[in-house]
Formats: sequence, structure tokens, C-alpha cells
Amino acid sequence: MIPQSQPGGSGFTFDRLGVRIPALLISPFTKPGTILNDVFDHTSVLKTVMTCCGLGTDGLGRRTAAAKDLSGALNLEIPRSDTPNIPQPPNMEISLMQRTAAAGRWLMHASEKPVAKSVFDAEAVAIKLEAELWKKRHAISSLV
Repeated sequence: MIPQSQPGGSGFTFDRLGVRIPALLISPFTKPGTILNDVFDHTSVLKTVMTCCGLGTDGLGRRTAAAKDLSGALNLEIPRSDTPNIPQPPNMEISLMQRTAAAGRWLMHASEKPVAKSVFDAEAVAIKLEAELWKKRHAISSLV
């Protein structure tokens, strides 16, 4: 750790928590409506896994040892069998011709023309194309 007196030093010793982050724990071993208002740490997940599997928590550091585990949310002996009915989304398959046309339109109107110098550049171009296609699919599905 950089001493507080030197540039870049903050004196932070990882002995306090940071900003609060809400979390959801979804499990068939949790009663409906279960709410825990305890203070948990990111290492609570690790501690829960280690505790549930009987692996012990020694050797994982002071922060993990001090963290509260999430076992309070696992309050059923046998898993629930009630499953929500999740409707199947409509088939929004886009043909190869539509994908090629969308890629061509995107490239024609792009402010910067992509030049693939490596596999990673080509992957970035493909990701941008997929994002454009997703927007098209989303616009089509909202009209249906």
C-alpha cells in the first residue's frame, strides 16, 4: 500500500464497506416474499458457497471471514415446485439476406468506415452490426 504521504496514497486499508449495492437472490430454496435487511458484502456470495459446500472459510482472508453469508435467504429444506408461466417470445428470425442488407446500410451510413486489421477489429464490427439488427428487431416486435 502506498503511504498517505506519497503521491497516489490514500491510506485506505480495506477495512470498511463502500457504496450500497442492492441485490436479488433467486432460488427455489427461498420462500416467496423473503426479504433480508442485513448488511452483506460482495464476499458474502463466496462465503455462502464455501459454507454450503462445507469447505470452511479459513484461508479466504479477513474480509470473507467477517462477511455475513446468505444462508438466511435459503430457508426451505426442499426446492419449490411452483414455476411462473413464461411465454415463448415470437420468432424474430432475420434471414441472411436481411442481415446482409442491414450490414450494407449500416456501413454506407457509418461516419467511420471500419477497417479490420485484426480478428478483434472484425469482432467489434460484428458487434456493432448485431446491435443495429437488435434495434431493427425491437422496432419490428413493438409494432406487432
